[in-house]
Amino acid sequence: MFSDLKPEELVNKLPLESGMQIVDFGCGTGFLTLPLAKKVAPNGRVLALDLVPEYLETVKLKADNQKLSYSVITKCVDLTASNATGLNPSSIGGAVMANVLFQNNEDGKKALLQEAKRILRPDGFLLIVEWHIEDLPPSENLYPLSKEDILKLLADSGFTLTKELSLSTTTHWALLFSKT
Repeated sequence: MFSDLKPEELVNKLPLESGMQIVDFGCGTGFLTLPLAKKVAPNGRVLALDLVPEYLETVKLKADNQKLSYSVITKCVDLTASNATGLNPSSIGGAVMANVLFQNNEDGKKALLQEAKRILRPDGFLLIVEWHIEDLPPSENLYPLSKEDILKLLADSGFTLTKELSLSTTTHWALLFSKT
């Protein structure tokens, strides 16, 4: 799978401010974590969450190399567990789920969204970035949804679409939501 998603382009379209607290669900090796950290530094933080410890080690190394280690905190966690982030309710300004939902079954998707809703402040945002469904290979380990199905899932989970982000990518779409 080839992606033409540009992390800086995406991050520049988000309602970010210096000092914000952001959670990157399923951060991988820091594709969005580090550009997010640059935007919220020096007083903001990005909590980078993933199930794979090696990915988090890579994020830490990249953050150190870019002098962002103060702005990036990593945590190895099963994101579908109850209260996975360990954060207080309504405490976070933004949550990001990029290329995460398609990797989770229906229950996993609902658990992720429930945790995002729990930790987001009333004025917070949730960014969902997903592959165009036709760009994903067929697999019994992937659970992609169409954009329309994602919109319904988010509405059923207590989120309201704020806007669709216009990006130069041909492989992904990005939607901003707020808590209902």
